Amino acid sequence: PILNQVAKKVEPEEFNTEALNNIVSELNAIAKDLKAVGFAAPQIGYSKRIMMIGMEFKNPRRPNVVPFENETFINPEVTFTSQETTDDLE
Repeated sequence: PILNQVAKKVEPEEFNTEALNNIVSELNAIAKDLKAVGFAAPQIGYSKRIMMIGMEFKNPRRPNVVPFENETFINPEVTFTSQETTDDLE
């Protein structure tokens, strides 16, 4: 059910708190354990606009992608810069 809701914005007073740091640590630990490329807080039970992406390993599904360190994004927003679309893997 949490994945069907709009995640809550992380408020300024939440930054640098133990609770926020724990969510970020948990996201990164799960991603590393599962060798996932990305995870968002709602996927692990937190209704917060937090996501991480990274690929610190060679991924056979994406052989042309050079591994890169995990990055965490808080309150990300999508800004469309064109109307062009393309099909690709998730």
